[in-house]
Formats: sequence, C-alpha cells, structure tokens
Amino acid sequence: MINVEICAGSQCMMNGASSMHEMLEELVEDLREQGNDVEIKLGFTKCMKFCKTDSSQTPVVKINDEIIKRASAPEVMEKIMELVK
Repeated sequence: MINVEICAGSQCMMNGASSMHEMLEELVEDLREQGNDVEIKLGFTKCMKFCKTDSSQTPVVKINDEIIKRASAPEVMEKIMELVK
C-alpha cells in the first residue's frame, strides 16, 4: 500500500495543497482504471508544522515515511509512479 498524506494546514492549503489533492485523485483513478492493483490511500492530514519554522517549505506531502517539502503535483505523481512499478 502507498499512503499519501497532504498537509491540510492553512499555509499548505494556500500554497496549492487542495488543487494537488484533486490532481492526485485523478492519477489514482486513472491507475485503477488501467487495472493497477496497488492500493493507494490518499488524504489530508492535520498540519505537519513545517511551516512554523519556514513557511516557504509548503506544501508538504508525506508518502509512506518520506516527507516532501515544497511539493509539486508533478513531483508527487512521479514518486507515486515509482512506487507503483
């Protein structure tokens, strides 16, 4: 299973976490439609507090145990695709 958690803190949401979630939902749906049997759990999580020290680190995404700061949708999608293979 691949667990993707997107920080839902205010800084992350202002810096694109919501739209990133929408794009990742589409990727997960596309993978399912292609018959991929890897389970991907996608959701929001409470503030991870990385913005407390430096707000430029947002948005933050956690994939399994890996933290991605200043995450972009393409970067997160690429990481998910690596894990799916």
